[in-house]
Amino acid sequence: MVDRCDNDDDRDDEGDRDQAEAEQQALAELEAETVYFCDFADRWLDSLTVEKSTHSCYLGATEEVWKPHFRDRPVGSIRPSEIMAIVAELARRVTGKTVNNSLIPLRGVFAAALDDEIIDRAPTLNIKSLKHQAPKPDPFRVEEMDAIIGASTIAMTRSSPTGTSSRSAQWLRPSEQIVVRWSDIDWNGQTIRIERARVRAVVKSTKTSSIRDVDLTDRTLGVLDRQRSYSLMKDADAPIFENPSSRLPWPDVQDQRKPYFHPTLLRLGLRRRDAYQIRRTFATLALMAGVNPAYIARQLGHANTAMLFKHYSRSIDGADAGREKSKLNGVFGPKLDQKVSILPGVSQSFGVLGSEGSEKFGEARW
Repeated sequence: MVDRCDNDDDRDDEGDRDQAEAEQQALAELEAETVYFCDFADRWLDSLTVEKSTHSCYLGATEEVWKPHFRDRPVGSIRPSEIMAIVAELARRVTGKTVNNSLIPLRGVFAAALDDEIIDRAPTLNIKSLKHQAPKPDPFRVEEMDAIIGASTIAMTRSSPTGTSSRSAQWLRPSEQIVVRWSDIDWNGQTIRIERARVRAVVKSTKTSSIRDVDLTDRTLGVLDRQRSYSLMKDADAPIFENPSSRLPWPDVQDQRKPYFHPTLLRLGLRRRDAYQIRRTFATLALMAGVNPAYIARQLGHANTAMLFKHYSRSIDGADAGREKSKLNGVFGPKLDQKVSILPGVSQSFGVLGSEGSEKFGEARW
């Protein structure tokens, strides 16, 4: 007769083995499904359809900031407090804008993980961007621009967009200037079409991904007419401005800025500024001259005037030559030392300071 206890022990052993096998299988499946930050971040970067320069910035932030901390961590194990600690440490070394730029790809990685249902909640959800002081426009004065032009070498003013843009009052971004072609010019309509830029040796769309036609002033036309003999004879699709040393297209604005523009500012004793300030100089001068803000915005390539009012409001205020203040004086009445009628038949003199600074009050006549 088989002992009933022995049968129970056998069933218990089989149950234990089945449970152990199930746990091992579940663990193996979990390990196979575990997504690590390093791998997923690479997949996210590979999936992007952005400009090369933007992709390079995202890649740099991912490799230099986030992978050293989260490389071999499962995506779902990363906590908001960990990210906040990294942000706080980073903010002690770099600007708030740099920190915010570093957060962009991290948010993208976790947004993709959320879409793939790898995580239920993004740890970056409540992490706010840092406040930072945006640089104000720092335009050149007219006399400074004239000095820059005069100090520029012949090669620079003939072949560099910085020298000629100062002289011809162009509205272009530096990345647009270095890639404009002769074929972009409409000589009859006196406009130039802006539809591309070059950043890090790669031709791309403009910053706003829009095409615009920029009006050519008489001065600009004169500069372009002089420039014909230097680059137009090569090809109608040749760039208008080229490197004066290599006689090749500028690969990037840095290649023009560092050897020409900044040394010129140094020789003149002018404050170091980006060549982008030339564009801002003409936006400022145009506003102060009373040019229609909507027209200026179109020439600059802005979708509307919002950016113009945000960055150049002081120049807009300066364009009224005191007219707006005069309107206020007309609305709010006489000076303090004048007598005004308060009620019909009643007048009162307002108090003014005497020569010794003591307050005197006119006698009220009631």
